[in-house]
Amino acid sequence: MSLAAIRLLDPQLEQTAALVQRRCMAELRSLGAGAEPAAPPPQTYHVLPWLFRDVFDPVEDAVLERVAVSGLLYFSHVTTLDQALDGDRSIGGAELLLASRMHERALTLLFPILPHDTVAWDRLAAYVREYAAAVLAERSLARRLQPFPSDRFEEVARGKSAVLKGAPLMLACATGAEDRLPAIESALDAIAVAAQIEDD
Repeated sequence: MSLAAIRLLDPQLEQTAALVQRRCMAELRSLGAGAEPAAPPPQTYHVLPWLFRDVFDPVEDAVLERVAVSGLLYFSHVTTLDQALDGDRSIGGAELLLASRMHERALTLLFPILPHDTVAWDRLAAYVREYAAAVLAERSLARRLQPFPSDRFEEVARGKSAVLKGAPLMLACATGAEDRLPAIESALDAIAVAAQIEDD
């Protein structure tokens, strides 16, 4: 979903995306010189936590901002590693180190809002594994120059969007509503498959 579409749902979200972008830029500047270009332009990812705010108990905007900025840093880290593994472009040691620092900062931003016994870390790791497997499967299938089997297509589509489940995951764990995750994950999986069909 584009920001233009989200604007139709809630015009305030465009301003929210700009605010999250500023927070993300500030975090990147704190990581060191040259980090700012890693910030993605304002898009749907910037406002993901707000799209789920009505699913959970009332959550303060400060918590939503923290989850959003953490998610952007985390996704930038995953994207950099993906590009390095794929050989899409040359990535030096400094950029890999920055990706590592983005990963560390993304997690530490979440520590204050999550209980010590949270299931968030294990589930987030599972999302990353699902994403990595989907990327590798897509590359393997693309080299065969034949149609994807429908079940593999859906598996890849779900996996490529798996990391986006991190926002509702963190909100669920922060509010003690982990029991709502299966339904949310199923809905996001269906959206991911539909989006991949439209994209293809």
